[in-house]
Amino acid sequence: MHALYIKSLSLIFFFLLADALPTKRFSLTKISLTKAVVKDISLLDEVVQSNDICYYGQVTIGTQNFNVQFDTGSSDLWVPSTTCVSTFCKNKNKYDKTKDPSFKDLKKPFKQTYAKGNVSGISGQSKFSIAGLQIVGQDFGIVNMVSDINAPFDGIMGMAFDTIDQKTPISLLKTQGVINPPIFAFKLGRDINKTKSELTIGGVDSTQYKGAIFWTKVGVNTGLWEIPLEDSSVNGVSTALGARTAIIDTGTTNIFVPTNDAKKIYSHIPSSSFTNGQFYLPCNTRAQINLKFSGKSWSISAEDLVLYPPNNGTCLGSIQQGIKSLGNSRWLLGDSFLKNVYSVFDLDNKQVGFASLA
Repeated sequence: MHALYIKSLSLIFFFLLADALPTKRFSLTKISLTKAVVKDISLLDEVVQSNDICYYGQVTIGTQNFNVQFDTGSSDLWVPSTTCVSTFCKNKNKYDKTKDPSFKDLKKPFKQTYAKGNVSGISGQSKFSIAGLQIVGQDFGIVNMVSDINAPFDGIMGMAFDTIDQKTPISLLKTQGVINPPIFAFKLGRDINKTKSELTIGGVDSTQYKGAIFWTKVGVNTGLWEIPLEDSSVNGVSTALGARTAIIDTGTTNIFVPTNDAKKIYSHIPSSSFTNGQFYLPCNTRAQINLKFSGKSWSISAEDLVLYPPNNGTCLGSIQQGIKSLGNSRWLLGDSFLKNVYSVFDLDNKQVGFASLA
C-alpha cells in the first residue's frame, strides 16, 4: 500500500519569479500506507529562491507518461499535443494520439482559462492511470496552444468538481469502483526545512496528522472547493471582515484576498508597506495570522508569510490583493496556507477538512 505524493503549482504567483530566478528540482521520498486503496507516485518540487512554487507528479494516458500539476482549483485534465509549438511545450512530454490505440476523438474543441494564461486544443478520451489506479473513458484536453504559462510540468489534472464537459479522474475512480470513498488529502512540505509532501488518494494518511479532522461543508455551488471563512485575525486581533468564503486551491502558491481585506491585514503588521500594487513586510516578521473555519482557528506560520529574495530586510508578502473576478468577499487560499494544515477533500459529502500536522 502506498502514498501518492504531490505538491502543486501556482498559475498566478509563479510568473512573478520563474523567468528571472534560477530553479532547482528534486524528487521526494515515498512513504508506505496501510490502506489498500491508496497508491503512490513520486513528487517533484520546483523551488525558486527558497519559495515553494510548483508541485507535480506523474500520470499515464494510454501508455504515455506525463508530469502534471494536481489542482483543486480547476476541474479539467489536459496535456500538450505533439502539434504544440508554443514556448511552453518546448522540452515537454507531448501526447501522440497516433500511438494510443485506446484514443477516441470527441470531435469538439477544448479550452481552459486560468487566472493567468490559457490553453486550447481538442478533446479526446483514453485510458488513464495514476500510481496504478486505472480507469477507462477519461476525457482530457490535447492542447496545441499554451499562452502565458511558464511552468516545469507537462499539464494539469483538475481535482475540483465535475463540469458539464468533463468528469475528473477522482470522480471516475469512484464511479468505476477503483476507490471508495472518493477522498483525497494533501500534506504539503517546505523546501526550506526539507519536510516531505504527500497526496493520498482514496483515504487519509493517519501518520501525517494528529487529533481530529475538522470539517466544513462547501457552502456555494461554484464547482470549486469553496467554504465559509468565519474570521481572520492578526496577532490575536480580529480583522472583523464580515462574511467571506475561501476557495481551497492547491494550484495557487499564495493567498489572494480582496484589496480592502489585504489592507486591513497588513495594517496590523508592523513595518509593512504597499508599493507598486504589492504588499511588503519585514522578512523576519513574527506576525501570526489565523483563519477560522467551522469554529476552529488555523495559524499560518510566519515563514509562509514572506517570499524571497529579500531587499534590505523587506520581503514580498505571500498575502496579496486578489483577482478582480473573485469580487469583494472571496479569498483564494493556496499553498502558503495549506502548508500549515493537513487538508482533506471529500467528494461525496462536499466538504473540506483540516487537521493539525503530526
